[in-house]
Amino acid sequence: MSAQVVAVNVQIPASTTAPIVADFIAHALRVGYFHRRDVRNLPKDEWNQPGVYVLMTTDGSGVV
Repeated sequence: MSAQVVAVNVQIPASTTAPIVADFIAHALRVGYFHRRDVRNLPKDEWNQPGVYVLMTTDGSGVV
């Protein structure tokens, strides 16, 4: 059985407060990983858009 490979472009910024961005081009999906305290640092023109936003905890509970 072979696994399907999905190409992902991952951008890791030099700043620790900027999001790590993963672009799943084939699926027209962009994912930003960032700490809750840094939400104010997101570029408004890029992330103030309609979409699905999933907020996760860091306490290991798995609660979304």
